[in-house]
Amino acid sequence: MNKYFLLFLLLIAYGSTLPAQEDGRKKDEPTPDTETKVPLPQGTGEPPSLPYSLEGIGPQQMKSQSGLYTYRPPAPRRGQSSLLPSRYTPFLFPTALISYGVMAQFNPSLQSLDRSTHHEVTEEFSGRWRIDDYTQFLPAAAVYGLELTGLKPKHSFRDRTFVMATSHLIMATAVQSTKRLARVERPDDSDKHSFPSGHTATAFTGAQILFREYRDTSPWIAVGGYAAAGITGTMRVINKKHWVSDVVAGAGVGILSAEIGYLLLPVFRKTFGNSAAGKQFVMVPTAAEGAYGVGMCYTF
Repeated sequence: MNKYFLLFLLLIAYGSTLPAQEDGRKKDEPTPDTETKVPLPQGTGEPPSLPYSLEGIGPQQMKSQSGLYTYRPPAPRRGQSSLLPSRYTPFLFPTALISYGVMAQFNPSLQSLDRSTHHEVTEEFSGRWRIDDYTQFLPAAAVYGLELTGLKPKHSFRDRTFVMATSHLIMATAVQSTKRLARVERPDDSDKHSFPSGHTATAFTGAQILFREYRDTSPWIAVGGYAAAGITGTMRVINKKHWVSDVVAGAGVGILSAEIGYLLLPVFRKTFGNSAAGKQFVMVPTAAEGAYGVGMCYTF
């Protein structure tokens, strides 16, 4: 009974274990306020050579005071002691999740975990709850809805919309292509499009964007987004639509797609400019017999 809850704990662990940024200075490393004073040679009017590289040092960092030249070394960059550059670290966790899902297609032990979880779910639950058809969109809706409550996201509406659209396009392409290539049968034998989980990928794409936009406002917003995404993945297993490995891989695809969307944001800004001044956005709801939708138009 407890095995399939491992999925829920694994998927929301990302939001609760994100490392905080640390100061990259070592204990004995000089701080920006450290000063080195060197006597000014008599009759030269020029500062002596210093045992430091002055490349990139502005004149404001050297001041003459009572015949002494004061040198303040620049502050060291944060995170220089990391094994990997900081721009790569957001990709490690989703890559690990995707790797697990891929290995589960060939590893007997992981396949046994999929089957045993499905067996326990079948014994404990019957029928199907369609809540996962709706919870997959909650994190993405919160990215825009929270702004209406007065909370300020990190990026403008235009930038968020670009990231949201690009991330979901990447995610949908990756999920649908993999489904047709892998042809893994679903637990309920309905078709061979089980791997990876599209619902879970959609939910975690929105959850990762929600985290990136509001992480400076409150960590509980990210926890709520990841919880909704975790519930979506858990319900896909309970509804016998996916194996555990499908859901784990789907979470990885969703997070990775969102990170790629943010990676492409500078390209978008360079192409269309940083400022949104003078831009226009129009949203028009549409309704027809048996169909509803929203039409959007944005003028760059």
